[in-house]
Amino acid sequence: MADTVRTKAQLIALWADNDTGDITAGDGRDFLSTFFGFRGLGIPTPQNDRVDTAGIGQFFDQGNWWFNTVVETLWYCIEGPPGLADWRRVMFAGDAAGGVLTGTYPNPTLAAPGLTVNTKGSATRSPTVSIDADGRVTSLTDNLIPSSGGTVTSVAITGPSIITWSGSPITGAGTFAGALNTQLANRFLASATTGGAAVPTFREIDGEDIDMRAKGDLLTFDTALDVLAVGSDGQVLTADSLAGPGIKWATPTNGTVTSVAITGPSIITWAGSPITTAGTLTGTLANQSANVVLAGPTSGPAAAPTFRQIVAADVANQTANTFLSGPTSGGAAAPTFRQIVAADVGLTTKGDILTFSTVLARLGVGTDGQVLSADSTQATGLKWVGAATGTVTSVAITGPSIITWAGSPITTAGTLTGTLANQSANLVLAGPTSGAAATPTFRAIDPADLPGTVATTVGATLTGVTGTPRWFKFTLPYTIWPGSSGQSNITLCVLPAKAVVHATAVEGGMCFQTAQYTAVGLALATINVGVTSTAFSDFIAGYNVRQSPNPGAAIRSAGSDTTLYNASMSATQNVTAQLNLSGATQNNLLTGSVDVFLLISSLG
Repeated sequence: MADTVRTKAQLIALWADNDTGDITAGDGRDFLSTFFGFRGLGIPTPQNDRVDTAGIGQFFDQGNWWFNTVVETLWYCIEGPPGLADWRRVMFAGDAAGGVLTGTYPNPTLAAPGLTVNTKGSATRSPTVSIDADGRVTSLTDNLIPSSGGTVTSVAITGPSIITWSGSPITGAGTFAGALNTQLANRFLASATTGGAAVPTFREIDGEDIDMRAKGDLLTFDTALDVLAVGSDGQVLTADSLAGPGIKWATPTNGTVTSVAITGPSIITWAGSPITTAGTLTGTLANQSANVVLAGPTSGPAAAPTFRQIVAADVANQTANTFLSGPTSGGAAAPTFRQIVAADVGLTTKGDILTFSTVLARLGVGTDGQVLSADSTQATGLKWVGAATGTVTSVAITGPSIITWAGSPITTAGTLTGTLANQSANLVLAGPTSGAAATPTFRAIDPADLPGTVATTVGATLTGVTGTPRWFKFTLPYTIWPGSSGQSNITLCVLPAKAVVHATAVEGGMCFQTAQYTAVGLALATINVGVTSTAFSDFIAGYNVRQSPNPGAAIRSAGSDTTLYNASMSATQNVTAQLNLSGATQNNLLTGSVDVFLLISSLG
């Protein structure tokens, strides 16, 4: 059986009192192996520790020995923490020194670093000496002393976070400017409240900062801030100029009562008065006549209450429909004047009805669809019953002429079906064009129907164009000479960038110098946006002048629903209109105007 080296703690555990004969022969051999040391084939490592990290079945801690039988050296364990065992070689006289030492023990010397004797330094040169960890000079160099100061290329500054630095780094010349950072209110720069020294931070004052550490401590002042500890239970804080801080805790002094008597209003009779040593004062209400109450005066200024009868003035006026009653819920409380609530009359559930049998009674709501019916057999004379159903014999329908109805009348069961009646082309369902409200009819669109129309100067740049479409009105005058014809191109306006023409309409009017004419013609042929957009061709196709001499006779027409875009979108565009004029009048001059309406909005 192999013997095992043990640590001191392991040996103590093995060599307990041997009353039961627990120590074995193997334990004895382990003691000898530990005492005389372990014979190893190499030098010990940090893994040869108290838990045998090396895995060789041996345990080492302070006081254990190791004999290297290969090179015949002795090692001593200083301590054996796991994986960090500290082994030191024991040197004997005559053993050769190593490392930075030379010679033999017990008197080795420091080995020379290999430098030769040399002298460095002069008025223009300075030496640099390098010394290693063993105190040996390892190098000696000679450096030229600059004739002038050096050159700083960049200087930066950092510091604690409580300061913000500006101007850093400085690469030529400049000034570092430091400013304290802002802090929360009621914060102070202080070190930690507990523990060792630490970097100060901004924080609230702690009791430790002013030596207040115990419950009840008071901060006061003597010749400096001072802490006054709390007094004993029952003591009071009293002023005392002889005390250091001018105040002290003291036991209150008690006076001596020799006689205590009591008097009071005549409505109370007192017994036990006076008390000269110890006793109890007992008060009882004095007897009063029947039907009297304790109340103030019946009129005039305030006076001491007396027992008297109630008068009319004692009952104060109250708000209409209020009653003197206790609280609406919860425990008992003094009554007040208030309105009746559901709980006062027993109504507690949605749909409850207050009725009467021989007293006020609650009638709960019926089920969905039931109706309340009189029934003298019920306690309240009422009950909820199912609703009776009626019989439809004939249902007919009539309505405005714009709807045609089918399936009317229905005498048993069926469906009434309404469809819109046919209308002529280009008509809309609308109220009157002017005047009082009237029944809507299908008619042509009138310019008065156009919302928010803005009268605009012909040829000007449009203003007021927004994302909401608006109507802009342009009035174009015209003159038709007898027997003349031709075209007139007019710039209606300058369209802003990103503007869109959604729809158009026109209203024409005319007046004549005489009523003698045969026929005239006026047509708004096209509307163009810029030069690349699509034109509105034949804007008023088949335009015929009304055969009437009445001045101001109007001819109206809606335009195309084609949308005209600003072709460029990023620049303004001209909007132009072309008027076709023709006249066959005989010696008559035809004058008038045509109103052009454009619905415009902006996409910008």
